[in-house]
Amino acid sequence: MDCVTAYAVMPVRLTLLVPILLVTLLAAGCREGDIQVKSLNIEGVSGVDKGALQAALQTKKGSWIPWGRKSYFDRRAFDADLQRIQTFYRDRGFPDARVASFDVDLNDKQDQVDITLRINEGEPTIVSGLDLAGFEVLTEGAQKALRDSPPLLPEAPLDRTLSLASRERALNVLRDNGYPYAEVTMTEREDGPRRRRLSLSATPGIVARFGPVDIVGPRSVSENVVRRQLTYKPGDLFTTREMRESQRKLYRLELFEFANVVSQEDKEQQPVEVATRLTVGEGKHQKVTFGVGYGSEEQARARIRWDHLNLFGGAQHGGVEAKWSSLDRGVRAEYREPYFLTSHLSLNFDGQAWQAAEPVYSLNQFGAPVAMRH
Repeated sequence: MDCVTAYAVMPVRLTLLVPILLVTLLAAGCREGDIQVKSLNIEGVSGVDKGALQAALQTKKGSWIPWGRKSYFDRRAFDADLQRIQTFYRDRGFPDARVASFDVDLNDKQDQVDITLRINEGEPTIVSGLDLAGFEVLTEGAQKALRDSPPLLPEAPLDRTLSLASRERALNVLRDNGYPYAEVTMTEREDGPRRRRLSLSATPGIVARFGPVDIVGPRSVSENVVRRQLTYKPGDLFTTREMRESQRKLYRLELFEFANVVSQEDKEQQPVEVATRLTVGEGKHQKVTFGVGYGSEEQARARIRWDHLNLFGGAQHGGVEAKWSSLDRGVRAEYREPYFLTSHLSLNFDGQAWQAAEPVYSLNQFGAPVAMRH
């Protein structure tokens, strides 16, 4: 098919750019799906993360590797990207940013295109400061940390994503210090040309404590195992920090594919005790791994291992491994009781019958050491 070899569009109104592009392509007899995007260059980017901007666009550069993923030019996607760039900049504090111009160059074979976008960022809207109100229930240290290290810093562009993150952080600080019913609002006011001053206003609500814990989902795993992973108990000061830590401890057991701890607060009644619900989804507790191979030293070798992560329903871990090669061979077994007498002690058993036959020595190992760990 015959196509034009190149064209460029100089600064014009954005509403005219895409129709010009479409007419140029179709008049030349090119179908959009036949043209690969060889390169996508964005010039004039300094106030935002260029990689984040490129990731937000639907038009992307294709892989240069022959078998890599290719990207094809799509007019509708390119049209949306021109508007998406303006939205991206506006959300990051650049209300006047625009695509000043773009070039689209076809190669000699007329099956690949190089795209260059030129951005005019304009002047950003700056955050002049951050005021806090209603956070007097927190300690001076907590208030200072909240004031000095928000996601959105003073004298930076007014990034809407970071402003929302600042509000969420302030809310989480209150919820981490015993205020599950807290609410935080953010407002802004003009503080000079292209300057805005932000204010975070908090309504802490009452101090609350943890109430009853509802556990949902365990089947073969004992409910006591799940409950022992909780880092809080009914009557403790409410804090979402301990809820997150309990969730991490559940995942570290490797017994669950899913674990979630949520509070069930009633913001209308605001009871002093907050109930929590712990939901888990069990994974596969048994697994078998094996391998065979050949090496110049070991020659033929084979290995098999069996593990059970919940041997007796109480998160006990048992495992057996067997290996054979010309250099070493034998059997190993291990057992771990995570809660021995108290929740602070674990019992570990490791037994082996192993033979190592190196060229210069031979070593036989037999034993079954037992250890308690705190």
